[in-house]
Amino acid sequence: MTSKEKVIFEINGADAKKLKRFERQHKNCPMGMEGGRFSYTFTPTGLGLAITVKCTCGQQLLLGDFLEGPDKEYDEVNLRPLTEDDIKNKQFEDAALLILNLEDRRFFKMAMGLEQIFEIVYAYAVGVARYGDPRISKTILYKVSFDDAHNLIMNYTGTDEENLAEFFEYFKRAVLEEMDKYHSDNERLRKKCLSKQDE
Repeated sequence: MTSKEKVIFEINGADAKKLKRFERQHKNCPMGMEGGRFSYTFTPTGLGLAITVKCTCGQQLLLGDFLEGPDKEYDEVNLRPLTEDDIKNKQFEDAALLILNLEDRRFFKMAMGLEQIFEIVYAYAVGVARYGDPRISKTILYKVSFDDAHNLIMNYTGTDEENLAEFFEYFKRAVLEEMDKYHSDNERLRKKCLSKQDE
Protein backbone atom coordinates (compact mmCIF):
# COMPACT_ATOMS: atom_id res chain seq x y z
CA MET A 1 0.00 0.00 0.00
CA THR A 2 1.49 3.35 -1.00
CA SER A 3 1.24 6.36 1.25
CA LYS A 4 -1.55 7.79 -0.96
CA GLU A 5 -3.80 4.75 -0.63
CA LYS A 6 -6.45 4.83 2.08
CA VAL A 7 -8.89 2.40 3.60
CA ILE A 8 -11.97 4.18 4.88
CA PHE A 9 -14.74 2.68 6.94
CA GLU A 10 -17.96 4.64 7.26
CA ILE A 11 -20.96 4.54 9.53
CA ASN A 12 -23.96 6.02 7.75
CA GLY A 13 -27.72 5.79 7.32
CA ALA A 14 -29.69 4.13 10.12
CA ASP A 15 -26.43 3.01 11.78
CA ALA A 16 -25.26 6.64 12.07
CA LYS A 17 -28.53 7.56 13.79
CA LYS A 18 -28.15 4.68 16.24
CA LEU A 19 -24.55 5.69 16.90
CA LYS A 20 -25.59 9.28 17.68
CA ARG A 21 -28.21 8.02 20.16
CA PHE A 22 -25.65 5.70 21.75
CA GLU A 23 -23.12 8.54 22.07
CA ARG A 24 -25.75 10.85 23.61
CA GLN A 25 -26.87 8.15 26.03
CA HIS A 26 -23.25 7.55 27.13
CA LYS A 27 -22.08 11.18 27.26
CA ASN A 28 -21.54 11.00 31.05
CA CYS A 29 -19.42 7.85 30.98
CA PRO A 30 -15.78 8.34 31.98
CA MET A 31 -13.14 9.17 29.40
CA GLY A 32 -10.65 6.44 28.57
CA MET A 33 -6.90 6.73 29.09
CA GLU A 34 -6.43 7.84 25.49
CA GLY A 35 -8.93 10.67 25.94
CA GLY A 36 -11.84 9.08 24.11
CA ARG A 37 -15.01 7.49 25.34
CA PHE A 38 -15.61 5.02 22.49
CA SER A 39 -13.62 2.46 20.53
CA TYR A 40 -14.70 1.35 17.06
CA THR A 41 -13.96 -2.04 15.55
CA PHE A 42 -14.70 -2.73 11.88
CA THR A 43 -14.69 -6.41 10.94
CA PRO A 44 -15.26 -7.43 7.32
CA THR A 45 -17.10 -10.78 7.19
CA GLY A 46 -18.57 -12.96 4.48
CA LEU A 47 -21.97 -11.59 5.52
CA GLY A 48 -20.98 -7.92 5.36
CA LEU A 49 -19.28 -5.42 7.61
CA ALA A 50 -19.64 -5.91 11.38
CA ILE A 51 -19.11 -2.75 13.43
CA THR A 52 -18.72 -2.80 17.21
CA VAL A 53 -18.76 0.45 19.16
CA LYS A 54 -17.63 -0.02 22.76
CA CYS A 55 -18.02 2.59 25.48
CA THR A 56 -15.58 2.90 28.39
CA CYS A 57 -18.40 1.69 30.69
CA GLY A 58 -18.30 -1.68 28.89
CA GLN A 59 -21.54 -1.38 26.93
CA GLN A 60 -21.39 -2.35 23.24
CA LEU A 61 -23.42 -1.28 20.23
CA LEU A 62 -23.45 -3.63 17.24
CA LEU A 63 -23.88 -2.09 13.80
CA GLY A 64 -23.16 -3.03 10.20
CA ASP A 65 -24.69 -4.33 7.02
CA PHE A 66 -24.27 -7.95 8.09
CA LEU A 67 -27.36 -7.30 10.22
CA GLU A 68 -29.46 -6.60 7.15
CA GLY A 69 -33.14 -7.31 7.31
CA PRO A 70 -35.84 -5.30 9.03
CA ASP A 71 -34.15 -2.35 10.71
CA LYS A 72 -33.96 -3.11 14.38
CA GLU A 73 -34.89 -0.19 16.57
CA TYR A 74 -32.38 1.32 18.96
CA ASP A 75 -32.97 -0.31 22.36
CA GLU A 76 -32.36 2.42 24.94
CA VAL A 77 -32.95 0.13 27.91
CA ASN A 78 -30.52 -2.63 26.90
CA LEU A 79 -27.91 -0.16 25.66
CA ARG A 80 -27.87 2.01 28.79
CA PRO A 81 -24.52 2.78 30.42
CA LEU A 82 -23.31 -0.12 32.53
CA THR A 83 -22.88 0.38 36.25
CA GLU A 84 -20.23 -1.29 38.37
CA ASP A 85 -22.91 -3.74 39.56
CA ASP A 86 -23.85 -4.56 35.94
CA ILE A 87 -20.23 -5.40 35.18
CA LYS A 88 -19.89 -7.57 38.32
CA ASN A 89 -23.14 -9.39 37.51
CA LYS A 90 -21.93 -10.06 33.97
CA GLN A 91 -18.67 -11.47 35.34
CA PHE A 92 -20.68 -13.75 37.65
CA GLU A 93 -22.86 -14.92 34.76
CA ASP A 94 -19.86 -15.50 32.47
CA ALA A 95 -18.17 -17.61 35.16
CA ALA A 96 -21.36 -19.61 35.72
CA LEU A 97 -21.62 -20.30 31.98
CA LEU A 98 -18.00 -21.50 31.89
CA ILE A 99 -18.83 -24.11 34.51
CA LEU A 100 -22.21 -25.06 33.02
CA ASN A 101 -20.61 -25.70 29.62
CA LEU A 102 -18.88 -28.72 31.17
CA GLU A 103 -22.25 -30.35 31.85
CA ASP A 104 -22.51 -31.14 28.14
CA ARG A 105 -20.69 -34.46 27.72
CA ARG A 106 -19.84 -33.79 24.06
CA PHE A 107 -18.44 -30.35 24.85
CA PHE A 108 -16.47 -31.81 27.76
CA LYS A 109 -14.92 -34.47 25.52
CA MET A 110 -14.01 -31.92 22.86
CA ALA A 111 -12.54 -29.49 25.39
CA MET A 112 -10.74 -31.99 27.63
CA GLY A 113 -10.12 -34.92 25.30
CA LEU A 114 -11.59 -37.24 27.94
CA GLU A 115 -14.87 -38.70 28.99
CA GLN A 116 -16.69 -36.52 31.52
CA ILE A 117 -15.22 -37.10 34.99
CA PHE A 118 -16.51 -35.60 38.21
CA GLU A 119 -13.04 -34.80 39.60
CA ILE A 120 -12.14 -32.68 36.56
CA VAL A 121 -15.47 -30.81 36.55
CA TYR A 122 -15.13 -30.18 40.28
CA ALA A 123 -11.50 -29.01 40.05
CA TYR A 124 -12.35 -26.69 37.15
CA ALA A 125 -15.31 -25.18 39.03
CA VAL A 126 -13.21 -24.61 42.14
CA GLY A 127 -10.54 -22.95 39.97
CA VAL A 128 -13.11 -20.63 38.39
CA ALA A 129 -14.46 -19.85 41.86
CA ARG A 130 -10.97 -19.08 43.15
CA TYR A 131 -10.24 -16.48 40.48
CA GLY A 132 -13.73 -15.35 39.49
CA ASP A 133 -16.58 -13.44 41.05
CA PRO A 134 -16.75 -14.30 44.79
CA ARG A 135 -20.42 -15.28 44.43
CA ILE A 136 -19.40 -18.27 42.30
CA SER A 137 -17.71 -19.88 45.31
CA LYS A 138 -21.08 -19.77 47.11
CA THR A 139 -22.79 -21.67 44.28
CA ILE A 140 -20.54 -24.73 44.56
CA LEU A 141 -21.35 -27.68 46.78
CA TYR A 142 -17.89 -28.46 48.11
CA LYS A 143 -16.74 -32.02 48.79
CA VAL A 144 -16.76 -31.45 52.53
CA SER A 145 -19.02 -29.25 54.63
CA PHE A 146 -20.20 -28.99 58.21
CA ASP A 147 -23.69 -29.16 59.67
CA ASP A 148 -24.99 -26.83 62.40
CA ALA A 149 -23.43 -29.03 65.10
CA HIS A 150 -20.04 -28.82 63.29
CA ASN A 151 -20.12 -32.45 62.19
CA LEU A 152 -18.21 -33.26 59.02
CA ILE A 153 -20.39 -34.05 56.00
CA MET A 154 -19.03 -35.77 52.88
CA ASN A 155 -21.19 -34.37 50.06
CA TYR A 156 -20.16 -36.62 47.17
CA THR A 157 -20.35 -40.30 48.05
CA GLY A 158 -21.97 -41.74 44.94
CA THR A 159 -20.74 -42.87 41.55
CA ASP A 160 -19.13 -40.42 39.17
CA GLU A 161 -22.46 -39.96 37.39
CA GLU A 162 -24.37 -39.42 40.65
CA ASN A 163 -21.78 -36.93 41.87
CA LEU A 164 -21.96 -34.99 38.61
CA ALA A 165 -25.75 -34.88 38.82
CA GLU A 166 -25.62 -33.68 42.42
CA PHE A 167 -22.97 -31.06 41.63
CA PHE A 168 -24.86 -29.54 38.70
CA GLU A 169 -28.26 -29.70 40.42
CA TYR A 170 -26.92 -27.75 43.41
CA PHE A 171 -24.93 -25.35 41.21
CA LYS A 172 -27.86 -24.49 38.93
CA ARG A 173 -30.22 -23.91 41.84
CA ALA A 174 -27.69 -21.63 43.56
CA VAL A 175 -26.96 -19.67 40.35
CA LEU A 176 -30.67 -19.09 39.77
CA GLU A 177 -31.10 -17.87 43.34
CA GLU A 178 -28.24 -15.40 42.86
CA MET A 179 -29.63 -14.21 39.51
CA ASP A 180 -33.02 -13.60 41.13
CA LYS A 181 -31.38 -11.32 43.72
CA TYR A 182 -30.48 -8.78 41.02
CA HIS A 183 -33.32 -9.60 38.59
CA SER A 184 -31.06 -10.88 35.81
CA ASP A 185 -32.50 -10.93 32.31
CA ASN A 186 -29.85 -13.35 31.00
CA GLU A 187 -32.20 -15.86 29.37
CA ARG A 188 -29.38 -18.02 28.00
CA LEU A 189 -27.99 -18.67 31.48
CA ARG A 190 -31.46 -19.09 32.99
CA LYS A 191 -32.32 -21.66 30.30
CA LYS A 192 -29.10 -23.60 30.98
CA CYS A 193 -29.87 -23.61 34.71
CA LEU A 194 -33.37 -24.95 34.11
CA SER A 195 -32.29 -27.67 31.67
CA LYS A 196 -31.63 -31.28 32.53
CA GLN A 197 -28.20 -32.79 31.96
CA ASP A 198 -27.35 -33.41 28.26
CA GLU A 199 -30.57 -31.84 26.94
